[in-house]
Amino acid sequence: MLEIISQQALSFVLNAQTLELLNDMGLSGKQQQRLQPFLSDEILARDAIDKKLSELFPDTDKQKTNRQRILEAAALRAFHQHGSPPFPVLICDDAPQFKKLTEHLGLCWIHEGRHYKKLKPLLLLHRQYIELVLGQLWDYYHELLAYKQAPSPAESERLSAKFDTLFSQKTGYSTLDDRLALTLSKKKALLLVLQFPQIPLHNNPAELGAREQTRRRDISLQNKNDKGTQAKDTMMTVTATARKLEVNLFDYIYDKLSKTFKLPSLASMIQQKSQCHFDSS
Repeated sequence: MLEIISQQALSFVLNAQTLELLNDMGLSGKQQQRLQPFLSDEILARDAIDKKLSELFPDTDKQKTNRQRILEAAALRAFHQHGSPPFPVLICDDAPQFKKLTEHLGLCWIHEGRHYKKLKPLLLLHRQYIELVLGQLWDYYHELLAYKQAPSPAESERLSAKFDTLFSQKTGYSTLDDRLALTLSKKKALLLVLQFPQIPLHNNPAELGAREQTRRRDISLQNKNDKGTQAKDTMMTVTATARKLEVNLFDYIYDKLSKTFKLPSLASMIQQKSQCHFDSS
């Protein structure tokens, strides 16, 4: 994820701030203590930090999880040290690899709703509880959609209070009550839209974009060589990006192949479209 966002080779920093990240990631105090002699503000390339990790963990078959955590924390620290991320808000599911990448992390409501659908109780009463809660959840979701069209401080306060009421309720079905409590704990990320009404409530467009590659693989299997893979990936990326930007694909490809260059690049159009002011006040 960091390589995609920064669009360059990763760098790494092992310093006191890296240890704070590692503490959040669950690295034991013993391993943090072992890292102390390696701490500095030096910016390291991948081979340099691999050398330090080889000194710390000589047996490559052991401590793989701790090695990975240290690499991730050191890369995150270097990424944050270089300045602000290219975008302040990221909308995603609750996977751990997305956390700490941006200043604000928003969670997908559709992913959250799926957790409730996965509950398969035996008792009819419990199934009715789930249907009731899901109905309340999606009714609330539509209230958030309405808020995006006409945001106001009073409505933001009302929706925040309603979120607490909805997800702190007790049904008596312990599995469902635990699920409600987990949703309540994600309030800040799920209600980021109250702070930034311009952001989406889900990340389905990104997921659908990834599925196109999967469908192509199912139809065509694999390419014969790396050049074929690169050509396929390039054309699929250009096609999907042009569609999202509402650019005529034929005109765009003709413009580039004929070298007339009357149309701006897709990259510049993405930058222009993504110019969005996030006012956190």
